[in-house]
Amino acid sequence: MSALEQELAVELKKAEIKYVQRATQHFGRPDFLVNQGRCAIFVHGCFWHGHACKEWNISDLWRSKVSAIMSRDLEVRSHYKNSKIKYFRVWECELHRFGARRIVYKINRFIHGH
Repeated sequence: MSALEQELAVELKKAEIKYVQRATQHFGRPDFLVNQGRCAIFVHGCFWHGHACKEWNISDLWRSKVSAIMSRDLEVRSHYKNSKIKYFRVWECELHRFGARRIVYKINRFIHGH
């Protein structure tokens, strides 16, 4: 488990949100499944998933790898859009900016439709 995932897991526990970690049986292997499996949460590192939160100065080799990950991410989002399972993505920069507690608050509101 990455440090980002650990940080989120601690706050999910504090908020008494039950989860399954590393749901390998689900498409895209969500980092967390919550709400009795009705919401898949993906925690994305900004560099690896090509987030535009800042300008990344990377070589062609890394650009190719990141591009492949971004393509896979699109496929995963599309899958969940057409599924009964909700999709929630957490960016690394959001965790740093807002903190895990606030992200868990957003997750809680999202899974309960507020």
